[in-house]
Amino acid sequence: AEAERAARVPAAALPQVKAKLQETRGAVEAEVKALGAPKAAKGSAQQTIFQHIRAFDSEFKRQLSDTENSLRVKAAFGGDTGLAAGLRGVDLGYYLAPERVRAVCRRANGYQPHLLSPEAGVRQLVKEAMEALVPPGLACVGAVKLFLAQLVEVAAGKAEAASGSAAQGSLSGLISDVGREALEEWSEDATSIVEDLVRMEGSYMSYQFFRSLMKDRFDRAPGGGEAPPELVPVPLQVVPEALENVAEDSPQTH
Repeated sequence: AEAERAARVPAAALPQVKAKLQETRGAVEAEVKALGAPKAAKGSAQQTIFQHIRAFDSEFKRQLSDTENSLRVKAAFGGDTGLAAGLRGVDLGYYLAPERVRAVCRRANGYQPHLLSPEAGVRQLVKEAMEALVPPGLACVGAVKLFLAQLVEVAAGKAEAASGSAAQGSLSGLISDVGREALEEWSEDATSIVEDLVRMEGSYMSYQFFRSLMKDRFDRAPGGGEAPPELVPVPLQVVPEALENVAEDSPQTH
């Protein structure tokens, strides 16, 4: 029915119909343009993405090479509140106090206490002292991660400004998200390295270590140098009165 009706349109009215269609098309195109710009060609979009990534990479390297920023990274290791200061602030005297060393070694004499083999106690003391160094290392990792995250945001913003197009905002946000994810993975790896390194150093004590301890003990003993009181063997003290009592109580043989 519609086809028959269109067929009955007079030829003289066709120009008016064409003009009306063109007017409608123009209105539709204007409305589409108002809703959003048309998508660029595939090749053009890829080129824009790579250009933005290269701009971000260049800006991030420039920020990292900046003198002020590089000094902030170094401060996380050697500054007043950095790694070195944190390590110096660990109270190793608590873990290696003579009273504590003696108490731990006496509790860990091994399966035959009369042989006095305190290796297990020494290992435990070294392990505890080394584990006290973990928090300063993790604090250093956290400080570097936070600073690099700030540099990622700065580099992404300057890369967007250099592009000269506000439409790149979503791309800059995506790059920032990827940068934060990469820093999170790096932080997890660095944390594992710190913990593994401290655990490895705290557990690595071979038999040579204990031999050197024994050698030092004998070298510092009487005859080989002045030894501390706790390493000097206490001689057996015999009281004459006690010997007399023993003699009196002993059976007499004739």
